Amino acid sequence: IVKNYLLYYWPMNSQLVHYSKEFNSGVHNYVAKELKENTEYSFNISAVNSAGIGEEVRRTARTEDSSSSRDDTIISGLSDSAFIGIVTGAAVLVVIVIIIIVVYRRRK
Repeated sequence: IVKNYLLYYWPMNSQLVHYSKEFNSGVHNYVAKELKENTEYSFNISAVNSAGIGEEVRRTARTEDSSSSRDDTIISGLSDSAFIGIVTGAAVLVVIVIIIIVVYRRRK
């Protein structure tokens, strides 16, 4: 079961993570504010469950210049397919952990 999500994003021309956010599992979209115009950003999102942090989903997006866009950019890093992929990956990880626990207990 997904407990929360971790989101990291930064301008592609930088090696440093400029922004990081943590959301509960009920949040499926995020409005990224104060982005520079005409700049490409990298967005990484991971699901977190009792087994730990899942595999990152990576996306890039480019902001438009201010004459043709709003001040905020809506980031939908959890599209239906990405959300299903994260949940499926987390479920598989949980099943693997359960199998490991069962096998370990039987060996004792």
